[in-house]
Formats: sequence, C-alpha cells, structure tokens
Amino acid sequence: MLVFISDLHFKDGTTGASISADAFNLFLKRLGDMAYRASWREDGQYKPLDGIDLVLLGDILDPLRSTRWQDTKQGNKDYLRPWHDPSRKDYVLKIEEITREIITQNSGAFAVLRELGNGDGIHLPPVTLHGLPDLDSSEHIAVPVRIHYMIGNHDWYYHLPGDGFTKIRQHVIDALGLENSTDPFPHTLEESPVLEELFARHQVVARHGDIFDSMNYDHELGRDAATLGDAIVVDLVDRFPYLVQERLGDSLPKPFYKSLRELGNVRPTVLTPAWISYLLSLYADKPEYHNSVEAVWDELVDDFLNLDFLRSRDNHWNPFDTVDIMEAVLKMSKPLPFETINRFLMSFREQIWGGRDNIASHALEEKAFLEKKAKYIVYGHTHIYEVVPLDCTLVSGKAFEQIYINTGTWNAYHEIARRDLKTTRFVSTQVMTYAAFYKGDERSGRSMETWSGTISPKPVLC
Repeated sequence: MLVFISDLHFKDGTTGASISADAFNLFLKRLGDMAYRASWREDGQYKPLDGIDLVLLGDILDPLRSTRWQDTKQGNKDYLRPWHDPSRKDYVLKIEEITREIITQNSGAFAVLRELGNGDGIHLPPVTLHGLPDLDSSEHIAVPVRIHYMIGNHDWYYHLPGDGFTKIRQHVIDALGLENSTDPFPHTLEESPVLEELFARHQVVARHGDIFDSMNYDHELGRDAATLGDAIVVDLVDRFPYLVQERLGDSLPKPFYKSLRELGNVRPTVLTPAWISYLLSLYADKPEYHNSVEAVWDELVDDFLNLDFLRSRDNHWNPFDTVDIMEAVLKMSKPLPFETINRFLMSFREQIWGGRDNIASHALEEKAFLEKKAKYIVYGHTHIYEVVPLDCTLVSGKAFEQIYINTGTWNAYHEIARRDLKTTRFVSTQVMTYAAFYKGDERSGRSMETWSGTISPKPVLC
C-alpha cells in the first residue's frame, strides 16, 4: 500500500497557521481503516498488510514562509535571502533556525507522523485459520509505516549538499520519523532507487510538479537554486503583513493582522490584492486605513522591483517574459486602490497567468505514461485536488486505464466568491487530500483510491 500527501506547508508560526494536529489524528484513523480494507484480498481472504509506504510529495516543511528572512535588508553587509550563496555560514544557520522552529511549532502533528514511522500508529487484527480477521483477539499486528520525503519548491533547501544541511536533514528525519538518509532529499525518482522501484511496483509516477512552473523552477540552474517565486513569497507575500503591522501597530485589530498573514493561501494567487481589500472592508473600513495600507504596498513594490535578484532574472531580449509581465502588473498597482487592481486582474487573469495552476497536461508527456508503464501520474504543487482520466488502451488484451491525480493540499484555502466578482468577497475552507495505491491482490484487487475532505474554519463575516 502506497500513500501520497503533499503541500502540508508546515510553518514556523510567523506567517500564518499550519494545519492542526487534529488533522493528523484523523488521518491516522483513516489510514488504519484503509490498511484494514487493503488487507482483504481479491479471493475474499483476509491477510494483514506487511507494511505501508507514505510519501510526502514536497512542500512539507516550509522555511520560505517565515518573517525570519526579514532580519536583514538589501544593501547591508549581512543581507540574506534564499537566493544567496547556500555555502554561507549564516545561510545554513538561517535554515537551521527556521527548521527547528517549524518542528517546535508543529510538535503535535509531527508526533503523529513519528508514531506512524515508529510502527506504533497502525494495528490490524490477526488472521484466523479460516482467513478471516480475529476481531475478538486481544493481540494486534503492528503495521510498519515507512515515511519518505521528496522535496518541492518551498522545501528545496533540504536538497542542498554540505555538512550543515546534512545536520539539518537529521533534525527533520528525527522529527518526522523518516526513512530517508541524511543525503539530500530526492526531488526526482532518479535520485532515489528505493522510490523508483517502489513506484514501479505500484505502476505510479510521482513528482512534486514544480518543474512545470517557470515561476518556481529554473531549468538551467536546477532545484538547488532559488526562483522568482521565492522572491515573491519572501519580499512581497511575507513582508507585506510584516511591514503593515510594523507601520500601523495597534491602530488595526489583531484579527486583521492574523488574516493578512494568510496571503499565501489565497487562490488564485494573483488575487492577493483582492484579499487585502476584503480584509480592510471587514476590519478597518475607513479611508485613512485604506490609504495607510496602500502606502505600505507602494513602498513594498518599489523595494521589490529594485531587488538585485529580480534584475538578474529579467530577460531583456524578451519583453513578454515572466519578470516583465509581473513588473507591469506591480507598477500598475501602485497608484490604484486595491478594488481597482482586483477588477483588472479578474478581467485579465487567464491572459496574464495562462492557467498556471493546472499542470495536468504534463502528465501526458511523462515517459512512463507514453510507454504504458504507469497507470497513475501523481503531482502536487498546485493545491488543487484533481482526478483526470488520461487514456484507456488495451495492453496484453486487458484494459489499461491511465489517470492523473493531484494531491491538493492540507492548508487553508481562501477563494473568491463567484456570485458577484465586482464585489470582493472570499469564502475560506480547510482542505485535506490523500491518494492510495495498491499492488497485487490488495484492497480486493482494486489499485487506487483518493480522498479529499473540506471543512469550514471558524466563520468570518463576509
């Protein structure tokens, strides 16, 4: 039995809430139920599973989403950001500091994962002589769960070489109960023969999916390099709430600041200005507050557009590259109220961003898909749960169905309400998705199941 979850985005508490330990307690129960059902075989007999492999498919710990990157400023000697030289001692210390705090802030959730990794989380009834579960037995069979960590674009630091990062990976291994060694955590299957063989047995190909997003992956520099997406997160998404609170302090209510730190969970991400406008209408609907917050945004945009890193990524030979488009949008945003920005972005979202959130089409290009070696192509990254039929052909005289699955996220999700797009309103939910794959006669001969749940957070007036 092979299970995937992704995009948990455990944070250090400075930029919004991580998913609670309750979600992992629920997952533990569901995983136990799935293991029990998987122990029923195609011939109707009960045979307890001998193990489960749980793959964390990237963006699990999130060192990027931390205001600890704001400790230094551009121009200072000690200026430090994710795109600087990872061999710098202060760079390693920064990642270690944030990682340790992520572990501390999410100790309850990590305890559940460690329980699984230690073999204490899943127990099944023994089998009787007649091939049935002995539900009356006081003894139970512990099912080992092997937890594997693959990295994405928010946790790529754990892919970096060097003794300092080896030490950091050991902290993560211990905290989550991982099977990984202290070698760089894999980003691709080619980097992990263990996972390559495991996935092949289940006829699965899986990757985080960041390689299909030019904003968050550089094909020339590879995964050991920061991207434009990192700069957007650190110096726009994370820095904006930080600066607003620094400038306005107690003049705005605490719920406003708490909700403002949720910028990273707004979908689609291009509508973050609309989220800001929405929060102002809820908590601080006075012209002076709108003006003050918009002044901070203008200052932030100026600083961001002057980043040396941004300039280094600007392709001057192509006036329509990602940096140029983003510059145009940000420059346009400066003199305009957030409401006006929102209306513009809603009108041109598809033209500007090109449906960036959907990467299903890339599954059709996977080598294992084309060669009929994989039934299932699994990505994360977009935070959008999907099950998409790809193809059905005959292989050795039997139907061979191929399906793309996106594992979504376990995060809060703030999405704009559709009733009236001229009025900025959002609906917030908490979502949780996982996918399981079976081999041989497990799960009565079925080969796949996915589950996605949604729960509303505490209500917010709209």
